[in-house]
Amino acid sequence: MFRKGSSYLIILSGIIFLSFIGKSVTVYKVSESSTFIVAGTSTLHDWEMSSSEARGNGEFVIKDNLVQNIKSLNVKLKSESLKSGKDKMDENAYKALKTEENPYITFKLDRVISIKDNVMQLKGKFTAGGTTKTEIVEVVPKYDKGEVTLLGKFDMTFKEYNMVPPTAVMGTIKTGNELNIYFKVIFVD
Repeated sequence: MFRKGSSYLIILSGIIFLSFIGKSVTVYKVSESSTFIVAGTSTLHDWEMSSSEARGNGEFVIKDNLVQNIKSLNVKLKSESLKSGKDKMDENAYKALKTEENPYITFKLDRVISIKDNVMQLKGKFTAGGTTKTEIVEVVPKYDKGEVTLLGKFDMTFKEYNMVPPTAVMGTIKTGNELNIYFKVIFVD
C-alpha cells in the first residue's frame, strides 16, 4: 500500500510537526513607532540625530509569550530620514554617509549566536556609507500583545565604515570618530 520512501516521508513530516507544537513562527513588519538615534561628539558639543522611518521585517519564534528565536531579520533606514533639527549639521552628516550613492543604512541577520538572560547576540551584515561589515549586535527582545520589540545599542566609528567624520566652520569644529546607535525596533503582524 505504501512505498518504502513514503513511510520515511510520513515519519519525517511527523517529527517536523511535533517540533513546532507550542511554538508560533510569524513574519512581522517594522512599525512606524520604531525609533533610531545616532549620537556622537564634536569639539563644540555632543549631538544626536533621530528617525522613525525604518522599514523591514522579521520572522520570530514565539513560545509562552517570549521571543525564543529569530529566523530572519531585515531592517532598512533611509539615511536622510535622520534629522538633528539643524539643517547644516544634517547636510554634513549626509555628506559623510555618502547618501547620494548609498541612500540606506541596513542590517540583515545571518544568525542568532546566543540567547542568555533575555539578551540575544545577533550576527549580521551592517551597511552604512556604502561599506558592509559583519557585526555582532546585542538586543533585548520583548513580546507583548502581538508586537515584538528589539531594544539595543550598537557602537561603530566613521573610519571603520570608510567615512570621514564631518567638520564645520572651515574645519574648526570637528566631529568625533565614535558613533552610538540606539534603537527600539517594533515589529507588528
